[in-house]
Amino acid sequence: MVRVAASGDYHLTIRGADDGSGGPVSSVIYTLGEEAAVGAVAGDMRVNVGTAEATAAIDIAETRIFPADVAIGDLAMTSAVVSTAERPFGHFTTDTVFSVPAGVGVLVARANLNGELIGVNVVNPAPYIGTFDLAARTFSFSIQASSGGDSTDPDSQTSIVASLYGVIDNVPPVADAGGPARTVECASHTTTPVVLAGQGSYDPDAGDSITHYQWFTSLGGPVGNHPEEAVALPFGKSLFVLHVYDLDLSAAQTPLEVNVVDTTPPTLDVEPTSFCLWPPDHRRVRFHLGSDVSAVAGDICDPAPTVRITSVSSDEADNGIGDGDATGDIAFGPIDFCVRRERAGTGDGRVYTVTIEARDFSGNTTVREVRVAVPHDHEPGCAGKTAGTVIGDADPCH
Repeated sequence: MVRVAASGDYHLTIRGADDGSGGPVSSVIYTLGEEAAVGAVAGDMRVNVGTAEATAAIDIAETRIFPADVAIGDLAMTSAVVSTAERPFGHFTTDTVFSVPAGVGVLVARANLNGELIGVNVVNPAPYIGTFDLAARTFSFSIQASSGGDSTDPDSQTSIVASLYGVIDNVPPVADAGGPARTVECASHTTTPVVLAGQGSYDPDAGDSITHYQWFTSLGGPVGNHPEEAVALPFGKSLFVLHVYDLDLSAAQTPLEVNVVDTTPPTLDVEPTSFCLWPPDHRRVRFHLGSDVSAVAGDICDPAPTVRITSVSSDEADNGIGDGDATGDIAFGPIDFCVRRERAGTGDGRVYTVTIEARDFSGNTTVREVRVAVPHDHEPGCAGKTAGTVIGDADPCH
């Protein structure tokens, strides 16, 4: 199936007389028994074309057909009008041809027959077939209705065949909400200010313009009726629909998804960033985030980013040459790390590197490093340092 290029409301004028365009003229054939009469038809229609489904749909929202006065035998029909009572709904089968299934939609016919006003509701007994050519801006529509009457009385059988032709004289405006999707960086822990922008909408008809804007939430809640509307959105996806209307009140709409995201890593302030351990007596020392090491994270969107220790490494082997042959020099958990006051006697001192990470709820991360040095020899300013808490070999690190 082929999708129609533009969706929205269209206004159609039925060509009821030869307008010099060379196009066919609308007409209706009335049959009563063996008598028939041909009449002229004028009027207009409003249809809505939708392209949201796999096949384009057509909704004949309003029909106003005015047959000319005509006589069938001894019956004089005057002041006839056919209008939509229940909207026929169909689908396109090609890019220009549509079909309304049998039994869909109700037309109301009213007329004076020999001075008596009568009316009838007609449901289409057969599919309605039509064309809708946006390139040529023309349409056609064939309607058939009949009553079988009394099979023993041919004079009681009646039928109507209407052939409607005309022009698509107003196409819908084009709704442009800046979408279908927008991504906005969040601005606070609560809501983010966003301006919905529909001023890119326009009307393709010469001399026509957009006269009204309406913004709705996806659930139909009103947002505002200006081209631009300021809203405050929570983190994540919010859905909106923009409706626009032209001078002929033809309408079009378009959805908009606004996704408030966080792509900015949190801040992470660590203090101090280095320690010196002395003496190298093979004792284990525990450091705790909060009391021994200050690690404070901040984030625009996440009010409480997580802070944790992700790794601790040493630039010397756990049991190297000349370090006293002790093992288990490193242990750590999310908020504690333990290192041994130890270094290789043949080296130039040991450095432990502690990696601390801040992570927000969007997965953005920032890392900082703390260096813990065990010098080879006594260094001024290192002796007497009491950073951390000395623990036994069997004590847990956290």
